[in-house]
Amino acid sequence: MIFAVRNLVVERTRLILSVLGVGFAVLLILVMAGIFVGTTHQVTTYIDHSRNAVWVVQPGVSQMFRAVSWLPAGTERQLTGLPEVGTADPILGQPSDFVHNGAQTAYFVVGYDTDTDTDTGAGVGVGGPWSLAQGRGVEMSGEVVLDRVLAAKNGIGLGDTVRIVDGNFTVVGLSDQTAALGNFYAFVGMSDAARLFRAGDRVSYILVQPAPGYTPEQAAATINERMPG
Repeated sequence: MIFAVRNLVVERTRLILSVLGVGFAVLLILVMAGIFVGTTHQVTTYIDHSRNAVWVVQPGVSQMFRAVSWLPAGTERQLTGLPEVGTADPILGQPSDFVHNGAQTAYFVVGYDTDTDTDTGAGVGVGGPWSLAQGRGVEMSGEVVLDRVLAAKNGIGLGDTVRIVDGNFTVVGLSDQTAALGNFYAFVGMSDAARLFRAGDRVSYILVQPAPGYTPEQAAATINERMPG
């Protein structure tokens, strides 16, 4: 022990460099951990704001940005027939490229039922933007709510006309907290999304809220048992 202390005192330069090296390594680990946590939070932001819903998706689909989920017509009706299911709200969603004035940005288009009620206070339906920086939610066909960062990046404001997939839409709202690692969200009405995606009667996802007295885990277990696939 005395010999080790003596070596540390004599080799002060080496000691200082060693301490600095260890400190830098710890700092680097903390920075990388922070980036990982922040990245995970951004990628799952839409799911995190779905009111703890049970997500019903096509088998094999585990995330939104790199896969497309299709559920057949009638799935919503089957779900609401289960005693563990309180509400079942469908949404349509696909990743796409937003092109404006020659600039191209990856984004995700969400179609939601504007007539459903939520307790978010944003005045929009289930699956729509949960926080509005400006404007309002979608109320009629031909309207869109854009992520505010995506809008600012492209010099877009309320009232402007933008191209969504292959249709022209009027920007009526700018959403907040809807940017995810270079991907952004845009929200349109369900009927517009069905037309843009050529979806027919199909939907992409269904957000299930359990019936009173049941937990999300119980609802999910019943759905897997009664509706395999």
